[in-house]
This record gives sequence, structure tokens and C-alpha cells, in this order.
Amino acid sequence: MDTATPSTAAKMPTAGEAAQLFVFTAQKAGMQGIDKAHVQKVVFEMSKDSAFFQNSMRQNAKVEARIAEMQSKLEGLTPARRETLRRQIDQMIAAMEAQRELQRTKVVVDMDMFYAAVEMRDNPALRGKPVAVGGMSMLSTTNYEARKYGVRAAMPGFIGKELCPELVLVPPRFEQYTAVSKQIRAIVEQYDPDFRALSLDEVYCDITDYMDAHWTRYAASMTAEEDGHEDEDDDDDDDAKSDEDDASVAPALLRQREAVAAAIVAELRQKIFEETQLTASAGVAANSMLAKICSDMNKPNGQFVLPFSRDRIVAFMRSLPVRKIGGIGKVMEKVLGALGVETAQDLFDRRVEIFHVFTPRTAQWLLQVALGIHASSERSSGDDEASHRKSYSRERTFRGISDPRWLEKICRDLCDMLEQDLSHGAHGGKTVTLKLKCVDFSVKTRAVSTVRTLHTSDDLFDVASELLRKELPLQLRLMGVRVSALVPLGDSQNKRANGDAAQGTRRRQAVIERFARAEQPYDPFEELEQRLSDAASVVSGSRSEDDAAAEGGRHRQLGIQSFATDSMATADPFEDHEMPPSGPKKRKLGGRQPLLAGAAAHEEKTERDSASSFQPCPVCGKMINASNVITIALHVDSCLQQTKGGGAQRGIQGFLTR
Repeated sequence: MDTATPSTAAKMPTAGEAAQLFVFTAQKAGMQGIDKAHVQKVVFEMSKDSAFFQNSMRQNAKVEARIAEMQSKLEGLTPARRETLRRQIDQMIAAMEAQRELQRTKVVVDMDMFYAAVEMRDNPALRGKPVAVGGMSMLSTTNYEARKYGVRAAMPGFIGKELCPELVLVPPRFEQYTAVSKQIRAIVEQYDPDFRALSLDEVYCDITDYMDAHWTRYAASMTAEEDGHEDEDDDDDDDAKSDEDDASVAPALLRQREAVAAAIVAELRQKIFEETQLTASAGVAANSMLAKICSDMNKPNGQFVLPFSRDRIVAFMRSLPVRKIGGIGKVMEKVLGALGVETAQDLFDRRVEIFHVFTPRTAQWLLQVALGIHASSERSSGDDEASHRKSYSRERTFRGISDPRWLEKICRDLCDMLEQDLSHGAHGGKTVTLKLKCVDFSVKTRAVSTVRTLHTSDDLFDVASELLRKELPLQLRLMGVRVSALVPLGDSQNKRANGDAAQGTRRRQAVIERFARAEQPYDPFEELEQRLSDAASVVSGSRSEDDAAAEGGRHRQLGIQSFATDSMATADPFEDHEMPPSGPKKRKLGGRQPLLAGAAAHEEKTERDSASSFQPCPVCGKMINASNVITIALHVDSCLQQTKGGGAQRGIQGFLTR
């Protein structure tokens, strides 16, 4: 039900008010001093009649209604309730502080304007000009010259051109960016073999062990005044007692640790520059959340080391705008602003009100970040943070597509990448969620839970494609697949699963492609690639330069790489998703046990199998529909699992080689 009243829905915001609707009006490194009013006016005038703007207005009305509910709830906060919450929160703070981890040294390396920097390196004629990688539909990244005009990543190219007529649009070259990213990762690996790459241009690492092993070499020439660490002016009373609070560690050793960390990271950045001729910025802190914030402090081509003491961390967080904190987007920023929260200090000061109106989980997380504590950093060991994750997800944004064949291929590609992610993290999952964003920007999700652990692309695709088929026909601009309810896989089980999955995928895909060639003389993605390559159009996610190539890079190009990038953006906590009721449903895939324990319900069942063309199965000889790739996959999967002996393998080989 629409929560906006007719008057609310009809009210047109001003350019300033509408700015909060767009992620690309937010500040970014290199955008200091721009004429915000002019940028907001241009964005508003060129967007107000678009489907995106209308959808943003609808979503904004829902957020406004949510804010009104929260404010109404605040009016009911009694003194007794306030005191009860205060005591509970104080206990939480004590527990959080007792587990605060200060012994690890985390680093986030963030390449400067990565895609644009690669293009300017390879084409010197672009240097000194405002450059954006992308097309008229969407910009993936911009250089600092373009940012002076307010042009930034995630902005439509036609708006960028209006803001800066001299803007040079360069089509993306993902293969080149991936190659450079591999060079960067090879350097980072020297300092932390277990680094995490969340995108092509961003790497998270832990240099604690490297520091311990090479301390003497760096400490010999380091001093507390090493360039790159926080200024230690005595302008804060809390700084004077920092050493007392860290009495267990000698102050001199803390300062030396900062200097050694700064030297190591400076060396790492220099190696990246020598290898790639590209600059990188970095942040160093006691946990990854803080290191990420610090990586943006001295951009471009700089670094920032946050001292490893509790009081220095708390002092650093005090004046930090909440939007600088990872996980707080434009919607959460607006909600917090309505509650009088603009900085991390405000989060702490209004903690009672926050716990009163937010869910306990969200409120506790906000309290943690206000204190500069990262949930994953509360462990006493340096275990891989990925082992504590709750889900894996992949998304792809593209131009409007309605052809089921193309949508199925996108779904398959996402599942292929998820298989690699799950393998790397040694995880399987029991819940699969499909996210669909239509061309009108409406979003729906469909989820199922399974009785067994899923970790192969085939298993994930079985579930996700079934959910997709139930929603067709649709014209989509984004598709995402998420795996949750994670289950750790043992080493032997993981290796066996990887081998079986790889072999099964190769056999099954070969058979499917043989059918596809017989029935479809052309690949629709080749046509799509050519059409969109001519347009030199790029659509990116909400995060700039986030190619979703984390932990393994881009897998199996779909032919739409010239205009699509993958997104790892976290779902907005206030984004409304249409969730269907759960209902009992079972199906069998060949000789498997029932896969689905509780499937997402759907209003009606639609049969879409075409009876226009049939061919004999290469395994069992039964006539099957050759025009439907899903039917082929399910049938061949069934035959391969049910058939015993070598007859099936010989039959497949004969079919593939004839």
C-alpha cells in the first residue's frame, strides 16, 4: 500500500530537496569547492521527468512515513523507559570495550580514480582534460578534473555533459582493468597472502604478521614524526591521557608502531606506482572499518594512519559525518538526520533514542561504529573475517532486458561467480534470494530455503532460475543472487565438491551449448554486445569502480561487459522489498533428494515451455524440448545422475563429437 498521501505524492521538491534522492549528488574526493546549488539544479531539471526520479519520489515518501513513525514513537519515550534503556546500553558499551581489538594493523588500499587513471596512462592525450569512463547512460568513474565540475561516478553521462560540456567519455576496457588489478594484488600479496579484494580497485589486508617479521628493518630509521600519521597536536584534552589508558603498552612503542606501519604502507604504494604508474591512497587502523574511512582522508596519492589507542580512535570518530561510515547510505543518513544525528558523536549522545526507535540489531551496530569498534575486529585472533560473514551476493546492472534467454544467461553468470566466491570462502548455503529491479526501478525479492547445502553453480542456478521463470515476463535493469544461511564446508568436502562441480558443469554446459547451436544460429549476446558497444554505454552500481571482481575477478564474460558492471552495494536497510508468503513446495531434479524445503509462493503457475522443436537426449534418447535451455539443463542433469556405468559418458562424447 502506498504510504504517501495524494498531496505528498503530488508535491514537487525543490532542487535542493531533491538532491538527497540521488547518490551522485553526494560529496566525493576532489569535489571540494564546487557550486553545489548549480549541480543540484542541473541534476533536478534533467531528471525530474524520468522513471528513476518518479520511483525515487515514491521511495522517499515511504522514508518520510517511516521517519514520522519514529518521531511519533519518540514522543512515547517515558523517563522510566529511558532509564531502563540507558542501563542496558551502558552494559553493552562495557562489553564492547572489553572486546575492543587494538593489536591488529589493518590496511585498505584504494586506487585513485582507477578506471580513468588507467585510460589516462594508456592515452596521454587525455591528461589535463575532464575524463569519465562510461557513456551517456551512466558513468563508472571520473578523474579529478571532471569532479571539479560536480561530475562523479554513478551519474548519467548526459547530466555529466550538461555540467561539463568538455567532458571526454571513454568506453570501459574491463580486461585491461582486470589485468592491472592483478598486478596490484600481486604486490599486496607480498605483505598479506590472505588479503581480500572487494573490487578491482580496492584491497583490504592485515599487515600485522608482516610487521612482526620485519620490524627491525623498518624500525631502525623510523620516528614518531613519520609522514602520513595523524597530527599529534595537543589540542584535545583526551590526548593527554591517551598514554594512561594504554598503560599496558609503552607509549613509545605505540608511536613506533604507527611509524613502522606508515613506512610499510608507503613502500607498498610506491611499489604499486612503479609497477603500474598509477597512484593509490591508503588507510591504516586497528580494524577494517576504520582503515576504510582513513583511506579517504588524504586522497589522492596519500595515506593516513590512525593511532592504535582507544582514546585517539574515539576522538577521531567524534566529528566524523555519519555518511563517511561504511554501511550508512543516503536513506539512513536522512533518517538519522531527522533524529538530530549528523556525526558519530551524535550517534553516541542520542544512543537511548536510537535504541528506542531502531531494531536492536541496527541500534547495536550504530553504537559500535560510534565507538570505532568493528564487529569482526572483536576477535582476539587474526582469523579470516570472511569466515564470519553471513551471506554472499552478486548483482549485475544493465539496460532494460526482457528476453528470457538473456535473463537466464545473466542469472547463470551470477551463479557461476557465486560458486567461485563460496569455494574461496569454503562455504555452502541453504537460502537463495533473487533480487529483481525493473525498468521502472521497482524492486522485488524472492527467496527459497533448501533442505541441503548448495555450493555449485548448477544447484544455485536450479533454484534462482526457477524463481526467475515465475516472475516472467519482466523487463529488468538489475538482477542479483544472494546465498545465505551459510554452512562451512570441510577441506575434503570442499575439494571434492569443487572437482565434481567443475566436471559436471563442463559436461552439462557442452551438451546445452550443442542444443543451443542446433536451435539458435546466433548468440543473442553477440548482437547485444555489438549494439551497445557502438553506443559506448556503461551502467554502474551505486559504488564507483566496484566491478564486483572481489576474490577472484570477473568470471565468464556475458558479452555485456561493454555496458554493465557488477555491484556489491549493500541493500539499503529502509528499501522496501516485496516478499511473498512462504508455502510448502517440493520438486525433484532427476534422482536428487527434494531440493526445496520452503519455496517462495507465487500467485499463479505459468507454463512457458515451447513445443516448437524437439531433439533426442544424447544420454537416454528421449525426445526433449531443444528450444528451452532450462529444460535441457534439468533433463541432462537427471540423466547424468541416474545413469550408471560408462554408457552415459560414451553417449555424451559421441553426441559432442559427431
